[in-house]
Amino acid sequence: MEVGSIAEVMNGGNDKVPAKNANTRAGRPRRRVVVVAFDGVEPIDVSGPSSVFGRANLLRPGTYGVVHAAVGGTSVRTGSGLTLSDLAPIGSLRGAIDTLLVAGGDEAGLRRVIFEDEFPVWIRERAARIRRIGSVCTGAFVLAATGLLDGRRAATHWASCDLLAQLAPKVRVDANAIYVVDPPFYTSAGVTAGIDLSLAMVEEDLGRKVAAQIAREMVLFLRRSGGQRQYSAAGGSAGEHDVWRPADVDHREPDRRPALAGSREAGGND
Repeated sequence: MEVGSIAEVMNGGNDKVPAKNANTRAGRPRRRVVVVAFDGVEPIDVSGPSSVFGRANLLRPGTYGVVHAAVGGTSVRTGSGLTLSDLAPIGSLRGAIDTLLVAGGDEAGLRRVIFEDEFPVWIRERAARIRRIGSVCTGAFVLAATGLLDGRRAATHWASCDLLAQLAPKVRVDANAIYVVDPPFYTSAGVTAGIDLSLAMVEEDLGRKVAAQIAREMVLFLRRSGGQRQYSAAGGSAGEHDVWRPADVDHREPDRRPALAGSREAGGND
């Protein structure tokens, strides 16, 4: 298999030419997933979900057409110094969007996206035509700025929950959720929780078996045990060995092992 064909399968086809591969899987239209980045973005917020949807395409070819978009240009510099290039300018996107996923990032980047680029206005104008609108980590601040989260539950990074509640008092911030599903809005806690959220989306679309296989391949739980409070300073700041030590998982009592069914703290639907 050529390298180019591997990339095409992972992305569900050439995201630059969506019309060319518009119909797959027995004539069903591909679900177009737009992952949005900006200067100061957290790179895992982009790469984590992209890997989940890419692996879903390996198992169910043609399910997703993943588009990586940028607010304010075609490239962004991430908070860790990496540069993401060859991105689609958000204003250039045409056609239906199935899932919009806004990544999180640093405060300067978020302020620029919200107040200078007015990205929340772009979202609000298109929200009624998008099946799922999601955020990873502090991307929830962008969704909150649209006003569309008012009266709804939402999650963000544990360190930003209080600030989000102050700035958007009508949003019901869940400080313990790994992710929250309040259709059509899907919000997640910090950084790697975007992977959990994306797995939940794949499970919603393709079923538990596919989502579980992706989780195994990515060496993840399909559902984490407990909520994000266990990672916070207020919750005792559990160390990496306390949370992820394989021995803890393998040798626990069967009824104490992380269950695939998950819990409300792990983001189950209410």
